[in-house]
Amino acid sequence: MQHANEHAPMLFNERTFKDLIDEGLEERNRDRAKQKLIQALSILDLAHVPPVTSTHTEDRTQLYLQASEKLAQLFVAEEQFDKAIEVCETILVVDEKWEEAYRLLMYSYYRKNKLSKAFNLYEDCCMRLKKHLNRKPRVATTQMVQMMKEAMTIARQ
Repeated sequence: MQHANEHAPMLFNERTFKDLIDEGLEERNRDRAKQKLIQALSILDLAHVPPVTSTHTEDRTQLYLQASEKLAQLFVAEEQFDKAIEVCETILVVDEKWEEAYRLLMYSYYRKNKLSKAFNLYEDCCMRLKKHLNRKPRVATTQMVQMMKEAMTIARQ
């Protein structure tokens, strides 16, 4: 999901971008939160999101990732799994070790009954976390995998 807006002015307005994200992250109403986050993300062409380095993440990139994660969570909460998948895949283009994106992807594919894809994502997540951060997935991620395994076991009975 490359958030590019062909009709946006050439100059990027950092203040508007930050304000919309802050409003979207704080908004309690799902529809209004999604609207603000989508609007913020549409201001910024993905090509203008600085890549994540191992030790430093620019503010703009961090905001972009946080807004995208929240948007994906909102899509999952509304069972709009294809939209959540699209957003999470974009997150991983910017930061291939963003664990919550993997977790949301795994859950979305699980709900779409594509368990092999979900398990492959878990393996990919483990590999990237080990390679870049020298750590294993968080408890929430391993619990997600356990839940999927239990669901598979129940389905086979």
